[in-house]
Order: sequence, then structure tokens, then C-alpha cells
Amino acid sequence: MILNNGGNTTIAEGNIEYFDAGQALLDESLGEFNEHSGTSNSNDQRNIDYIVRDEFGYDDEIENQLFRGSDRNDFERIILKSAAGDNFPGYNGAHIRDAYVQSLSQVIGLKLDERSYEPCLVYVNGQYWGVYETREKVDDNDFTEYYYDQPGESVDLIQEYGSIWADYGSTAPWWELYLFITGNDMSDPANYAVVKDSLSTLSMIDHDPERVRGHGSWLAFNTMWWRGKDPDGDHKKWGYCCWDMDWILGSPHNEFGFPESTPLNDPCDHTNENIGGTPSATNFASTHFAMFNALMDNDESGIAIPRALRRTDQPRPRLRNHRGPPGQPDRLDRPGDGPPLPALGRHLR
Repeated sequence: MILNNGGNTTIAEGNIEYFDAGQALLDESLGEFNEHSGTSNSNDQRNIDYIVRDEFGYDDEIENQLFRGSDRNDFERIILKSAAGDNFPGYNGAHIRDAYVQSLSQVIGLKLDERSYEPCLVYVNGQYWGVYETREKVDDNDFTEYYYDQPGESVDLIQEYGSIWADYGSTAPWWELYLFITGNDMSDPANYAVVKDSLSTLSMIDHDPERVRGHGSWLAFNTMWWRGKDPDGDHKKWGYCCWDMDWILGSPHNEFGFPESTPLNDPCDHTNENIGGTPSATNFASTHFAMFNALMDNDESGIAIPRALRRTDQPRPRLRNHRGPPGQPDRLDRPGDGPPLPALGRHLR
């Protein structure tokens, strides 16, 4: 229900009805349909952001457990995604890459926030629009409050898509952390302890191989990270999210300038400052590169690729992923023994 004519978009108001696989009506509401994504809106099959509008006087949320990996059952916002840059036939893509990677991250318990996925079929005004994905919206204060008890006013959430901005809060605290990491000796345990108080280094490690395996826009586009500031909530350290992961695993797209954009990418490319360029307020990609390189000076970090790969070859205790089975709402920061990471080291070598 989004019209795109010469770059102009129209926000469409309307009703959404959500059915299960047996065509039983689960819920319905009134709200707004607006555009989601950028370049993929040139395709006939487009992505949609849906927002329930309480002021329309019908309902204030979709009330149903939409995702099998989460017990959350109320949604004011959802994404109806048509695979974006992996769209078929729009980009002659596989129509599954992003959903596959984010679901894999949840299943193996990476310390990342993911857009939960369920496949769906979309009809607009009775017309079949095709195979879509129902996706949970991560950059949403309802998400951070539900899973981490961090309301929007207590969140710094930064996004990068060519340029950078704070969707919530401010970018200033991240720049302070960047200047501390790159301006001090990270081999000094005292300096490194300061960093670990502010940054989830495990989230950074998990985000690195998740994106570097052939991702043509890694860190230059589709990168999101955040922290919560409410002392009574969780996720008080900076951690990463899975945004669009569709330009991966053999996708021909390569916006960042890696030597190749295939699963054979050299995982040490992030040490190449010639690829990243000069860090600046408009080049957070190279900010991450510089931070990676500085933190590799500390033996504890595990960020150095050879060490990280050796670690992923061995089962190790880790924190439970926050999306447990229904009725078991595990949180990211509650300790426990979860599944080991896959043997990513052997695969990359």
C-alpha cells in the first residue's frame, strides 16, 4: 500500500488482518503503511513498515505471538519485508539470505539483537503481492523495553547507512568511547577494563564473523548498535544488532570495497585501513576498523581473528540468548551455559 512515483512516497492508512497458516484470523488493527528501506523500493515488490495507530480508535497493537522464537505477544510496529536487496525477481536474489542469517544468529545464540522472522504471504486490497517476511523491528523503543527494560528515553541507538545518526539518544557517548580506545594503550589491563565496562566485546566479536563472510556493505551500511542507560535495566553496554544481512554469502553487491564479496572473504580485511578510509563523523565504518585494530593489542579481547577463530572451534560457556522458548523469557545478561558457536574457524580456514 506504499506508492512510489519518482521518489515520492505516500503513507497509506488502512486495516491489517493477520491469519495463521490454516487461514484462521489471529488479529486485526488499523494503522499506517509506510515505506521501509531505500533502494529496494524501485522494485515492484516493496518493503512495508506497519504502525498500529491507537488514535484511529480501533486498537493499539497487534496482539499475537508472531514469532516462534519469542514469547512477545504485542506489537505496535512490524516490518513486512520482501527480501530487500536479495529480492527475487527484483535483484535475481535468493529471497532468503537475510532471514537465514538472522535466524541462524538466534539459533546458535550469538550476542546480537536480531529481527525475528516468520514467512508470510501478503495480499493488498485482495491482490496477491507475493512471498514476504514478517519481521520484528529492533530499532523500536517497544523492543528495547520488552527484552531489556530500557525505554526509548533511556537508549542511545546508532545506525549507519552511508551516513550515521542516532535513532534514539545521541552519538556523542560512542565517540567518547572511540577516542578512548584509539587514544590509549589497549594492552594495558586497566585501559581495557574501562572499555569492557562500556562495550560488549563478545557482541563485537560475534558481529565480526557474522558480517565479514562476504557482506558487501559490512560496517559502511546497515550497521546498528546501542546501549541502555536505565540502571535498573539490562544491555547497559554497547552491543550490536543484525540489520539487513542480505548482501552476504555470494551476493554480487559490494558497496564497501572489499577485494571480493563472497564467503571466501579474508576475515582479516578489517585490519586494512586502505579499505576503511579515514575515520570521521561521517565515516563510522573506519571508526569500527580503528577500534578493532586497537583492541587486538589486548590478549584478552579475542578480537584478533586467529584467536577468535580458535575460540569458535571449542565449546565454551556463554550467556543465554534473550529469546528463549515461550514461557522461558531468558535475558541476554543472565548467565548460563548455552550452545557453543559453530566451528566457524575451520570453515573460514
